[in-house]
Amino acid sequence: MNAHNFLSLQRLFAVIALFTVTIGGHADGRIIGTKNYDIPNWFKDSFLDINEDSAEAALAGRHLLVFFHLKDCPYCAKMLEDSFADGAANQIFSRSHFDIVDINIRGAREVTINGNTMTEKKYARYANVQYTPTLLFMAANGNTVLEINGYRSPPALRQALEYVHNGAYKTMSYNDYRVRDTSEPVYHLRDDPLFTKNDDLSVRHHPLMVLVEDNNCHGCNWLHDNILNLVDVREQMQQLTVARVDALSDAPLITPSGKKTTARQFAADLNLHYRPGVVFFDEMGAEIFRITGLLNHYHFREAVRYVTIGGRKAYPTYSAYLRERRRELLEAGENVDYSIPN
Repeated sequence: MNAHNFLSLQRLFAVIALFTVTIGGHADGRIIGTKNYDIPNWFKDSFLDINEDSAEAALAGRHLLVFFHLKDCPYCAKMLEDSFADGAANQIFSRSHFDIVDINIRGAREVTINGNTMTEKKYARYANVQYTPTLLFMAANGNTVLEINGYRSPPALRQALEYVHNGAYKTMSYNDYRVRDTSEPVYHLRDDPLFTKNDDLSVRHHPLMVLVEDNNCHGCNWLHDNILNLVDVREQMQQLTVARVDALSDAPLITPSGKKTTARQFAADLNLHYRPGVVFFDEMGAEIFRITGLLNHYHFREAVRYVTIGGRKAYPTYSAYLRERRRELLEAGENVDYSIPN
């Protein structure tokens, strides 16, 4: 074979390879953006008897904090880096006022609570943990006084830590505590063309997305700057009616189910203390799904898509949808990116 024919064959094989990739013979996509992390060595070395740990903490004038996490979880890694790393203000505060134990939601260590012994994995189900990280703050009797689902920024987490440490949970809700003395707003509500101006949330022809914000929202600017401005997210949101509710406003509002109330009362009734919180409703006014913590681009987009495609009817759980969706994207050659923008 002469050099000319050899080069021609090379070009032919290159064209065939390109055609194969284009038609569907491409390589699978990859999962990127996961993050390894270590549990801080100052967390309590415990036998994981939750009632015993709660009582011991109380005797020392402290509270027990149970930190639920998952291997490679980027949200867990970010919270540990931002708030529990050596020298961080929240780390110093936590070490002074809390005993912290970690629970791997897929782990096999034995946990005892209320006289029942189970694995970490079963304990996570017992505690109805659906997100990582999840933080359960315990009173002396082992009862949960506050639950934090998902990542919180250092200022937002500090509010939660102080709420529990100061015993404010005995006299007020966490939402009331969050805004009780906000003299200087940390956020000014930002408008968006996608937000409906209609205060009657029972009038719509699409599923409803309610974005709950207030001027004490430490994560609202982040959401607008890193998620709501993305083209694929906005394309999904255009298939919804999107309402923004100011949780501190007394403006009249009609709820998705048709009840007359105020924005403040509606937000309170949702019992959603994360800001910016998101709650989705179907065309009949029934709640479908809610977002109670920071989500990256991929997870937020897929939460919206889950609603727009009627995922609740097609999948037994949102987690089942995410597993199937991840498989579809990877097999289509697309990367699944779990990274979190700074």
